[in-house]
Amino acid sequence: MSVETIEQGQWIFLERSLPGYFIYRLLEGKVSIYHSGTKIGELDVKKGDKPVLIGMISALRPDGLHIASVRSESKLQVERIYSDQVRGILNNEVPDNTKSDLRVMIDTIVVRNEIEALKHKLKTIKPVNFQVPGGLPEDLQEVLQNIEKLYKNPEVN
Repeated sequence: MSVETIEQGQWIFLERSLPGYFIYRLLEGKVSIYHSGTKIGELDVKKGDKPVLIGMISALRPDGLHIASVRSESKLQVERIYSDQVRGILNNEVPDNTKSDLRVMIDTIVVRNEIEALKHKLKTIKPVNFQVPGGLPEDLQEVLQNIEKLYKNPEVN
């Protein structure tokens, strides 16, 4: 693999955009991670530090989508790895006796990331103080009251 340079200020991955065809081994540089337009983290790899893989979740997801956006905050040194290379290794080179455990691990990672994304989204939703208006037909009032109850008590189905 050859080392590539990505200039500062470049969007490397876009959340929920086209499927990811690459992941990157970050050799040196700083990136910011965004979810729903909000910066949620940073990775900073200094020269000589252990490289970090970025974009790995998209290679594990069946739809290939990135769950976050990543932007370069400095000039980056990276190695580009095709997502299909990762999938090929996982599908064809992992010993059969570990494939089922690996599948559980990958499914758990993907679900956990979806849950975290949904938690973050919930934090960005502005709460409302809804009151069912009077004078509505009985069936509509029943539906709205049920929605209100589910909104205020999500554990109640």
